Amino acid sequence: MENFKFKSIIKASEGATVITFFQAKGIPAIATGCGFGGGAHIADEYVKVDSVYKGALVLEEFLKNYNF
Repeated sequence: MENFKFKSIIKASEGATVITFFQAKGIPAIATGCGFGGGAHIADEYVKVDSVYKGALVLEEFLKNYNF
């Protein structure tokens, strides 16, 4: 994430994700987000296009370099 000038924050999620289904099958999984703090699950929730684009670049780079 540093390569794309994204400030990364690692924290546990208390919300529901599909990770539970992957874990049940023994598949490693992580969740990511590219929004901004305090903007999730509020009235008129939105995310900036630039953030989504940078998030996609980070995921692409991760998949290219991950040792499967």
